[in-house]
Amino acid sequence: MSRDDPLDILYVGTLPPHPGGTAMLGYQLLEQFVRHGHSVRVVTPMTSSTQLQSNEFVVAHPEMEIHRVIFS
Repeated sequence: MSRDDPLDILYVGTLPPHPGGTAMLGYQLLEQFVRHGHSVRVVTPMTSSTQLQSNEFVVAHPEMEIHRVIFS
């Protein structure tokens, strides 16, 4: 693998609409990876109360393969 080869990244952590700075930081970091040509897959938690907003985020960001896991 050379330095210029794209990476296949798996991120496990929070994304919006999860409250707090880690969700926004995670999103901003992943967004930059995508902009630089890397493949990004995500596994991230959501609650049943944020399911609608979570699904809207997934639809708004087709450049990332996002899988939401419901936690009560």
